[in-house]
Amino acid sequence: MLGRISTRLKDEEDPDLHEFEEIEETAYTGAMATIIKDMQHLLKQGGSKHPFPRVARILFSILVLVILITIQFYVLITIKTFVTSPAVRSIRQVYDTYERTMYHGHVKDTGWGFALGIGGKEGPFFDPTQFSKLDNDLKGSLCLIPFSQPAYLSLILFIWSLAVIGELKACWTLCRWLQVIPTDDDISKSMQKHDAGGDEEFHVIVGLPIWFKSGLLFAVIVPRFLASMILFWLGCRWLSATLDFTEVLINAIALEFVISLNSVIYHQLVSDRSKRDLGKLRLHVKRDGNTYGKGPTIENFIGTFGWALFAVLWIYLYLSHFQMVLPGYQWDVRGPCSPWVAKRFNFWRI
Repeated sequence: MLGRISTRLKDEEDPDLHEFEEIEETAYTGAMATIIKDMQHLLKQGGSKHPFPRVARILFSILVLVILITIQFYVLITIKTFVTSPAVRSIRQVYDTYERTMYHGHVKDTGWGFALGIGGKEGPFFDPTQFSKLDNDLKGSLCLIPFSQPAYLSLILFIWSLAVIGELKACWTLCRWLQVIPTDDDISKSMQKHDAGGDEEFHVIVGLPIWFKSGLLFAVIVPRFLASMILFWLGCRWLSATLDFTEVLINAIALEFVISLNSVIYHQLVSDRSKRDLGKLRLHVKRDGNTYGKGPTIENFIGTFGWALFAVLWIYLYLSHFQMVLPGYQWDVRGPCSPWVAKRFNFWRI
């Protein structure tokens, strides 16, 4: 097998020889790596010369992980309760008043706290001249709802999607690693020293017991994935319900706070020694003899662009089918609001 791989490498143009992946500096992966390293020392033949500090660090890593998961899910619950719910209620009230006015009262109740005009903007009851009867405050709120500028909203949601995709990619990388790494019941042999040349050396995680893999999956990857997906949904909901274009940008930045908790807790609570230990650990990601040393392909050069396509598809589906901020939204605000917006927010005059 090795002979066939060597022959193929000689014949291949610009082969990819990537075998080891650095571990990202976050509380999730930091706890994972720390536990693996300390357990390897504790369970090796003869045991560790410093068992109590290593046990303490394992317990501390678990505590940090619990703190992170608790904070993340608590923040998600409070965002849903005290942030997105009031925003959704406000935009529904504004849209309800608009619909009742523009359709001369010919509306149907949606069951979501607002009404929709019968027939939509192409129907017999929609009257654009009714827009002048709305007071200026209502016009100011109505014409600044994100749905009135779908291109702007789509771009903000795209940027927000890319931020969350970073977390999803990290979960995907760990899942692939757990699949690739050999299963070895002897955790004392889970790491090997690798000499990278010169004074540089690092340890590679080369095998894990099946029970440890399962523990990492359910204690590290699943909570991180669930938190990311819930935050993804809440973020799209909040941004779509914000009654101000400026606030949409500010809210998108604020949502990054929840994602960054993973790194903030790691950098502030984890010791420098533990950070250095993490920096010397690598994940063994070499796939197999059929893919290792593979030359340039569309997949390994620009395959990550698929995540951008996923984000675009999600935004389209969300705005057209899945959004529950204004269920059944009829896209009837932009037309009447366009002259009002152009007069007050002209790019060249103001």
